Amino acid sequence: MKSLRKLTVIIIQVALVATLTFSAVAAKNNGRDAITQEDLKEWLTYLASDELEGRNTYSEGLGLAAAYIAEHLRSWGVKPSGPNGSYF
Repeated sequence: MKSLRKLTVIIIQVALVATLTFSAVAAKNNGRDAITQEDLKEWLTYLASDELEGRNTYSEGLGLAAAYIAEHLRSWGVKPSGPNGSYF
């Protein structure tokens, strides 16, 4: 049961990252054609790295992943819409 919960959380996180990443890049660079294979490889390699510890809930790895995503959104000019000016 714990493995299923962990898998579900990981799938949801990947879906969120993909949605935020693709919509932000598409908005700034006039579409998905601006996203290169190298960009995707760089982003996904980091998010899947051992450094992020599997991005377990309430772990340092999850915080690092969130900061990485927020920084990319900020650099692409996406305005935060979460509570207190947050992206999440």
